[in-house]
Amino acid sequence: MGLMCPSANQRDKEQFGGDKFVLTSSDLTQRKLQYFEFLGIIMGIAIRTGIHLVLDLPAIFWKNLIGANPTTIDIHQIEQRFFNKMNMILKQTKDEEVEPYYWTVMLADGKEFDLTTDGTGREKEVSFNERIEYVRRCIYTKLTESSVQCAAVRRGLVKIIPESILNQISWEEMESWVCGQKYIDVDLIQRNTKLVGFTPDDELIVNFWQLFESLNQQDRRSFVKFVYAIERLPVTDEDWNRMKL
Repeated sequence: MGLMCPSANQRDKEQFGGDKFVLTSSDLTQRKLQYFEFLGIIMGIAIRTGIHLVLDLPAIFWKNLIGANPTTIDIHQIEQRFFNKMNMILKQTKDEEVEPYYWTVMLADGKEFDLTTDGTGREKEVSFNERIEYVRRCIYTKLTESSVQCAAVRRGLVKIIPESILNQISWEEMESWVCGQKYIDVDLIQRNTKLVGFTPDDELIVNFWQLFESLNQQDRRSFVKFVYAIERLPVTDEDWNRMKL
């Protein structure tokens, strides 16, 4: 369906946000918007049932979904190169020789977007005095390029859960409701682990938990992914009771 694609940071193998996917911004047909709405329905079902989805979407998506305002830091999470380019342009001096750039910007899915009103952005070079306005338009485009898609996802979501809830939670809470907890809580896992043929005091079990607790978060997620094919686990004891691993 082509609803998502790897973020620029993932394609560039950046450490910050290198695991994130973004919504595609181009070719927004009515059919594709229906697919986005259906994605929202699936998210609502995930919240209702506690069966989480394997989605690594950035903060800018979750903020748009609940109606919060994204910031330039959210752009940095998915497009560090763009972020660095904007900083370089803002620091540019009048006498400095730089490679010319034009009134276009690349969207998250790699498609070029014209920033002008007459469609001539490819031919118009940005002058030194225009650079602030150019950066402003680029950042605005980046912050809003997925707003139509997110609105479609939200329409589907509120078919399953009350819309008023979205005004009362943070974007982090929404992400954890849909996708589970990225932080691997060893105590939570221990409380909800059912041993068969062993007791908690067996040397093998004690050694296992000590080893698991000594791992950093990335290694814990890698282990969970190895044994269960996902990196995120249920958030609460109640969620664990609903979904036995």
